[in-house]
Amino acid sequence: SRINRKDLAAALIFGTRISLVVGFVTVLIALLIGIPFGATAGYYGGKWDILLSRFLEVWEAMPVLFMLLMIVAITEAKSIFWIILAIGIFGWTGFARYVRAE
Repeated sequence: SRINRKDLAAALIFGTRISLVVGFVTVLIALLIGIPFGATAGYYGGKWDILLSRFLEVWEAMPVLFMLLMIVAITEAKSIFWIILAIGIFGWTGFARYVRAE
């Protein structure tokens, strides 16, 4: 029996719902950034491809956890929306590489 007498299954379902929303919205943000970026680099090629690929490599070098901590420290807000936004903004590089290669 739990201390606060709440249903364990209900708590697990509620936690799963939040995790799925965070995951799906994060991937949606990453796709909205990565697909146009990779498509532009792959379609135009040449100097555009080199320029965008170097920017992508620099962006990939930034550690997501430290950037997330920096955003929270600057905004001084503990919000799930900042976490979703930060992971989405720093997680698009894999999608961009895949779209560019195709």
